[in-house]
Amino acid sequence: MPNILEYLINHIPKGYESTYLLKELKDGVRGVLCVKILSSRFYKNMLFIESSCEDFKQNLSIVIFNARPFHTQIFSTGKVLNVLGTLSFRFDNYTQSLKPTMVNPKVVSQSETITASFKKRGVSLENVQKKITLEALLDSKIPSHHAQNIYRIFHPDYDFFQEFIKHKGFPKPYMNAIKFCEIFLYLQRLSRKKREFESKFQCKGDISAFIESLPFSLTNAQRDAISTIQKDLESSRAARRIIMGDVGCGKTMVILASVALAYPFKSVLMAPTSILARQLYAEAVKFLPPHIKTACILSVNTKKERLLQEEAMRESHFLIGTQALLYKDSDFSDFALVMTDEQHRFGTNTRLFLEKMLESSGNSSCAQSSRELDFSLCDSTTRLVSAEKSTQPANLTHNTRIANPNQDSINITDSITLFEKNTESNVKDSNKSCANPPLPCEADATFSPPPLRRGVGGWVETHAIQ
Repeated sequence: MPNILEYLINHIPKGYESTYLLKELKDGVRGVLCVKILSSRFYKNMLFIESSCEDFKQNLSIVIFNARPFHTQIFSTGKVLNVLGTLSFRFDNYTQSLKPTMVNPKVVSQSETITASFKKRGVSLENVQKKITLEALLDSKIPSHHAQNIYRIFHPDYDFFQEFIKHKGFPKPYMNAIKFCEIFLYLQRLSRKKREFESKFQCKGDISAFIESLPFSLTNAQRDAISTIQKDLESSRAARRIIMGDVGCGKTMVILASVALAYPFKSVLMAPTSILARQLYAEAVKFLPPHIKTACILSVNTKKERLLQEEAMRESHFLIGTQALLYKDSDFSDFALVMTDEQHRFGTNTRLFLEKMLESSGNSSCAQSSRELDFSLCDSTTRLVSAEKSTQPANLTHNTRIANPNQDSINITDSITLFEKNTESNVKDSNKSCANPPLPCEADATFSPPPLRRGVGGWVETHAIQ
């Protein structure tokens, strides 16, 4: 049997049907009435039935559209039936009053039951109830109050049905239980993902000569970012970083310093537009040492240009280009550093495709990864920037997620509980942190959460991938 949380999320009822007798005659209410058939007549493929509802001492009109001969046998005079349908009040010209009416009702044999309907065909409530039990829900480690609410969703009673009808859907406590199960299942899967990857190369380039050759001094923030990237490149573990800063704060110098650190291994930088790619190429040619060969790869039309680009890609240490890089049939196995400028302008699939191109081939569970750097503008429209603009450019950020400030370690349940309690306050602080997803991998590994530290938007869990 699959995970019970996955099973219940895929089998949430879309509606319920009650065979309990109605307690009042109200327009638009759906339910069961016990009626005695008084008379019936055919007219233009319609069957008009007059019946008496003894519980309310009132007559009920029943209309069957597209009627067939067997309908006259079902609704024969003198029969007492339980009919399920939606009540509506229509004006009767004969009595000059509103008269309760049911259109195309169903005759039900069982009473005082609640049935559920599902999106998937062939799913019955009885079969689902056998799998979703209270014991199984508690064994899945979800909180008991959520387990109780989930149990009532799949084992409905009349009170639950009345709440469902009143709210025209699941009431808030039940909807929160469903949301909790979805988040809990996602975090369970995420915790089994491998979080650390072996790097393809250990880069120990010396950039002292490069920094001294610059006609200006680097800022403290630039030096800090470069120092952290240098530690990542020297490590045996692959890493992913994001560098954020305003226009003109010096992100380009961090890019060029990273290329110098990766030398003699190759680096690649993907820019969103050809104009930006040419600008970055001009800066690289201007400031990088002559022994670091740079090439600009853009889309070309002629065969001669394609041959020249292929030759430049083989001989260059630093490739700068647009998404045309993704469609080059070249060997990228010796690239140690992957960078994207203005990464928020690329889709996640595009960035993942570039990363996969540069992974070494072999067993997927032991795949070696290049380091990855993402550069982004501090723009209020991108939701990647802190509300408090820093005077120091090129700030380096880490992986963040909400954690429990009262514990030294964190578990999944506490994370979601804290999320539920502080949703509104966390939305206000969402602009102050930048979530950086883990490296994708098909292999599983034991989840070991890092320690907690005080962050800008409250207590957050920081994880600097090295």
